[in-house]
Amino acid sequence: MIVLMGKSCSGKTSVLQELVEMGYQRTVTYTTRPKRPLEINGKDYIFLNDDYFESLLRGDFFAETDSFKTADRVWKYGSSRASYENSDNRVIILTPQGIRHIKDKYPNLNMTVVYLKTPEYIIWSRMKMRGDNMKEGLRRLIHDRNDFKNAKELADVVIMNDGSYSISDIAKKIRRVLLLTTHGLKTDGLI
Repeated sequence: MIVLMGKSCSGKTSVLQELVEMGYQRTVTYTTRPKRPLEINGKDYIFLNDDYFESLLRGDFFAETDSFKTADRVWKYGSSRASYENSDNRVIILTPQGIRHIKDKYPNLNMTVVYLKTPEYIIWSRMKMRGDNMKEGLRRLIHDRNDFKNAKELADVVIMNDGSYSISDIAKKIRRVLLLTTHGLKTDGLI
């Protein structure tokens, strides 16, 4: 399983889509946040209301969850237990907290954690281009500073996504890392 991790607007979704084009299967996670204009329910996320999310949580449906207090309300995210039963050739996006939970819950899970590291000035620019609410964007930038403080320690590989490489090149680098580690070869952790 490939686990992509990165701050807001670090390119996680774009890299995930490129990996899907290469033949990996996307693991769709759940959220209570509002759907963005181009997102598709069931493809980008499974969008739930708060009550239904909570009922799934009480029913032990989720392997991990996380929540974020936004400028407007609390957004919840989670991945199902079923996501980790057949994880070969799969790709998922998780937060650092989610990765910690999965590593604790499934210590023998074969996963490669890729940290897409992106400078804040690029993140801010991407938020503006995407049309994000800038008050919420600033809140996320500040929150991400704390959330990702020790993220490198969780990662098997760190890829700088500062515009130096195309999304396609980044996905190819990830595939190359997977091939190396599958054959027992080590990477230096930073690509």
